[in-house]
Amino acid sequence: SSVEALEDGGYAFCGRYDDTDASERYLLLVKLDAAGDTVFVNRYDSTFVTAPDLIEVSTGGFLLVGHSFELDYMVMRLDAAGDMIWSRRYDVSNMSNNPSVIECIDGNFFISGGTSFITSMFKIDTSGDLLWDGRYKGNDLGGGINVQPMNKAQQTSDGGLIIPGSSFN
Repeated sequence: SSVEALEDGGYAFCGRYDDTDASERYLLLVKLDAAGDTVFVNRYDSTFVTAPDLIEVSTGGFLLVGHSFELDYMVMRLDAAGDMIWSRRYDVSNMSNNPSVIECIDGNFFISGGTSFITSMFKIDTSGDLLWDGRYKGNDLGGGINVQPMNKAQQTSDGGLIIPGSSFN
């Protein structure tokens, strides 16, 4: 699950709901105002296993990133009321333990994450179209064979990216 401080002083958080007999499973998005009062609670039927990252988008609304049972990345774009604009799957790598997303200065989105053996990253536009993707093993990054899941990337002032992570022998 993820919590995002919002421009209006409120908060949004997301997570997955599983009922006790596993007959229902869905994604939840909750928005609170600055006083902590509930603005909305939306649930989405989806193939998300998790939605560990959430951002407020500069043009309004939200972007949620997680992974599916089929080991794909899942991205959902929502408007400011939490209504779905689009939802997409990306088969760019094996499931990430902790995918994260940032909004880039060009208005597009950079998503990264990793498992113990591979790090993946990709960039999508505001419509969810894939712009590019890359997959890296530990040896590709100058380290050992294991890559630890990456932390959230940061955008540099010249449009580049700083992507923290670690690799060990």
